[in-house]
Amino acid sequence: MNHHSNFYNEILQRLSGVRSKEHRLALFYGTLVTLPILLLAFLSVIVLEQLFTFETTGRTILVSVFSLLVLVAFGLFIAPSILRLLGVLKSEENHATAIKVGRHFPHIHDRLIDALQMYEHRSGLEQFYSLSLIDASFNDLYTAIQPLDFREAVSDVRVRKIRKVALYGVALFMLVFVVSPSGFLDSFYRLSHFNTSFAAPLPIQFIIEPGNLEVVRGENVPVTIRTSGKPVKSIELLTKGEGQTDFDRQTLNIGSDGTFQTELKSIKTSTEYYANSDEVSSEKFKISVLDRPLIRTFQFTVTPPAYTRIPLKVLDENTGDLSVYPGTNVDLKLLTSKEVESATLVFHDSTTLGLSVQEKDASGHFIVKQNRSYHFLLTDISGLHNSDPIEYTIRTIPDEYPTVEIIQPGKNTDLNESMTLNLFINIKDDFGFSRLRLAQKLVHSKYEQPAEEFTFIDLPLARPHQTATDVPYQWNLSQLNLVPEDVVAYYVEVLDNDNINGPKSGRSELYLIRFPSLEEVFSDVSESHQQSLESMQSVAKETEQLSKDIEQMQREMKKPNKNDWQMQKKADEMVKRYEAMKQKMEETSQKMNEMVNKMEENKLLSEKTLDKYSEMQKLLDQLRSPELMEALKKLQEKMKGQQPNEEQQKQAMEQLKANEDAFRKALERMIELLKRIHIEQKIDELVKRTQEMLKQQEQLQQQTAQTKQNDKLKQNELAQKQQDMKKQAEDLQKEASDLTKKMEEFPKEMPLSEMKKAEQNMQQKNTPSKMQKSSQQMQSGDMEGSKESQEQAEDDMKEFLEQMKQVQNSLQSKQQQQIVNELKKQLDNVVELSKREEDLKNQTQGLDPNSQRFRENTQQQSDIMQDLNNVANAMGELGKKTFAVSPEMGKELGNAMRQMNEAMGQMENRNPGGAGQKQGEGMGSLNRAAMQMQNALNGMMKGGGGGGMGMAGLMSQLGQMAGGQSGLNQATQQAAGSGG
Repeated sequence: MNHHSNFYNEILQRLSGVRSKEHRLALFYGTLVTLPILLLAFLSVIVLEQLFTFETTGRTILVSVFSLLVLVAFGLFIAPSILRLLGVLKSEENHATAIKVGRHFPHIHDRLIDALQMYEHRSGLEQFYSLSLIDASFNDLYTAIQPLDFREAVSDVRVRKIRKVALYGVALFMLVFVVSPSGFLDSFYRLSHFNTSFAAPLPIQFIIEPGNLEVVRGENVPVTIRTSGKPVKSIELLTKGEGQTDFDRQTLNIGSDGTFQTELKSIKTSTEYYANSDEVSSEKFKISVLDRPLIRTFQFTVTPPAYTRIPLKVLDENTGDLSVYPGTNVDLKLLTSKEVESATLVFHDSTTLGLSVQEKDASGHFIVKQNRSYHFLLTDISGLHNSDPIEYTIRTIPDEYPTVEIIQPGKNTDLNESMTLNLFINIKDDFGFSRLRLAQKLVHSKYEQPAEEFTFIDLPLARPHQTATDVPYQWNLSQLNLVPEDVVAYYVEVLDNDNINGPKSGRSELYLIRFPSLEEVFSDVSESHQQSLESMQSVAKETEQLSKDIEQMQREMKKPNKNDWQMQKKADEMVKRYEAMKQKMEETSQKMNEMVNKMEENKLLSEKTLDKYSEMQKLLDQLRSPELMEALKKLQEKMKGQQPNEEQQKQAMEQLKANEDAFRKALERMIELLKRIHIEQKIDELVKRTQEMLKQQEQLQQQTAQTKQNDKLKQNELAQKQQDMKKQAEDLQKEASDLTKKMEEFPKEMPLSEMKKAEQNMQQKNTPSKMQKSSQQMQSGDMEGSKESQEQAEDDMKEFLEQMKQVQNSLQSKQQQQIVNELKKQLDNVVELSKREEDLKNQTQGLDPNSQRFRENTQQQSDIMQDLNNVANAMGELGKKTFAVSPEMGKELGNAMRQMNEAMGQMENRNPGGAGQKQGEGMGSLNRAAMQMQNALNGMMKGGGGGGMGMAGLMSQLGQMAGGQSGLNQATQQAAGSGG
């Protein structure tokens, strides 16, 4: 029984589910029915209000009717379903529901209702039917309906149909709203305020966008206006900024889309605006202008790195481009137009530097390390930024590399015996220096391995903070223990004082310093001497050609049909030729100066010989003969005249000839002196060579004695040095032979026999073979035998040295004797001529102007002048051998010659008084010349060889030799010209 009871209850629950579905569908259906009704009613009310614009009574009626309609629709279509769902209203019976279900499922049909009735009346049917049969029938029914869903019996066809109607209603409602949203909303507003009185609507309604708005100063604001109501084609837009009293008007025409559009450009102030058409105005709107933050002023303070010693600098306001040195500290102060929330430096690489902000002030600090660009970014409390920030640049000024230059010697050079090199160094940098050092390295040596790395010597920096300074330094290379032919490379390095990126360095050019052997030095000196001699001999040949050209021009000038243009051309050529000769003499002077300096630095010659070279250099400098150049140019000018003056041309030619003759004779004298000095230099050279070889041989002997018998490496090294000594001895023999040949050019003046004896003795001793033997004995380990051979070679050199010193002394003695004898002879001649001139003067002064003796006295004067000319020529020849013939002597002899010539002129004019006066003046010049010659003799006698080739006392007078010779030659020519 309980079992069947459960079946019955389950069926009842399933029937209740069917009724619940029916109630829900009924509620949904009622809602879908009510919605279009209400939307239609609402639209009707809106349209009526929009069309007729009712007063409060009319709007109240409309609202009341609409409200009643809402209540009726709700009561009819929605409320019953809700009440049934809530159980307030009674639902249909189970039997009615069962009938619906049976109808929906044909195979069940009435079985469901029949089974329910039979089960419900089970006890009453017991007398008619078997209870078991009733229960069995009920079980069969349950089995049949168990898989069925009774709710399928409820149809939703009505709901689907009414849903389409509702959607159409909603679409219609939306369409009406879209067509006239403003009218719709206005009507709705008035209906919602039905008891409120409203003015009558304007014939034109305006819809203005954007309405009220906040913008940033300077922005553009687009304005769009739509109208409803009365159609219009154009409207006016009225705008008024803050501070304006009247509105500005702008006419807008309707666009193709039915709107009126414009744009308010770059709004600077808050602006009020509205639209107007046909005296109908819209509501007024306001565009409020917000200010972006601006930079009022900013200022940088830059503090350069300490090493630059540049003081800090406050830049001008608003100067944002910086040019500073790396490591510069930069401080920034900035003032904004309004209070800002943040201020930032934004760099080009997207890195930022936040500034410290306090109201309108901002500040910051950074260190410049590289080139950058940046701009300022300001943000106010409203989140607005400064617009279009200016991009500034920070440029780093590179700290220049220091430079160093070795001014002196500034080239590859040789080292002399002092083993010191005077350096003069110039260093430059933009801010100063931290270190200066000299790098040195042995790069070539006969006996040592070259160094692989440079070693350094720190040089003192007296003024490290200066940007440019000169540093003198005496470099002592003695500690390097250099031997001849060693080569040292060196340069100077300077470091600046940049402590930000680290000191930068600069290097000078690399130079070589070589310690030459004595043979090399003497070879260079000899070559320079030979080049100087050849150069002067070349000039002498050119001077001879110049003399021939002058003589030819003199002959041409005497011809009646002379070609002036050809003569002018020759004069121009002579000027150019002399310019070339002068240039060659200057080059020779420079070469000789270098040669003398080298000999002096290396102490190669005796002091006397060195003095002669120095004075020869002075004489060479003055041999450029400005008188000859002046005479050439004067002749050139006379030849170029518009109307040539033959007499002036003749005088210019005679002056040129006199100066050329003086120049040529002085040049000849120099050549002869140079040959003789060279011989003396070669003697000094042989003495110096021998002394140096003795010194080396003694050192080699000491090293040989100290070398152990089994030290093969040292023995080979010493053997090599002995081989070098052998070559030096061979060179010494060759130089001795060359010197003998040079002496043979002056056999009467030179100690030729002593020199030949020294040379022959050296050849017989054969010193190089003894050195060769010593070297071989060292290599074989025979140290005692080698030492003995070395002693023999040393004795040979000592003997040769003594012989060369004897040659040196003999040369000075022989030269002095010859010069003294010749000078005495010419002194006697001058004294004799002075006496003869005195006698002639006494005779001439007492003559009657008509006396026949004037002819005889004139002849006597001519004879004296001829003898004086012989003396002058002899003194000129003597001057080629000695510096004792001073320019004063030549000047006085020339004066005497000129005065005698003038005396002859007075005698030809039969003027005894004038002739006697000139003869007396001539005698005075002879006496002064005799006194100078006597003083020179006295000096030679007191100073030993001082007046000979080695005479130092008269050397200072050589600079005037050319002038004295010129006076003498001119006087001689004048005398020859008038005495003929």
